[in-house]
Amino acid sequence: MATHALRIWTGPLSVREIAKKLRDAGVHVSCEGTEFIYVTAEGADVAGAAHNVLVDLLRAHGSDLGLRPRRLP
Repeated sequence: MATHALRIWTGPLSVREIAKKLRDAGVHVSCEGTEFIYVTAEGADVAGAAHNVLVDLLRAHGSDLGLRPRRLP
């Protein structure tokens, strides 16, 4: 599997809290921005990597927190 860089929009108020939940779920957080969290994840393609991030969140916290990882532009 390949490693893909993704960004997740969280809004300006909950970046730190969501980044902590991602780390607790085992997701590698590369950077916390002002409205985005940047992560790296493994997957066959970008969609697979995004899916894997959401599955990790679902396993750890019982929810995907409404997040939608996207490819870095």
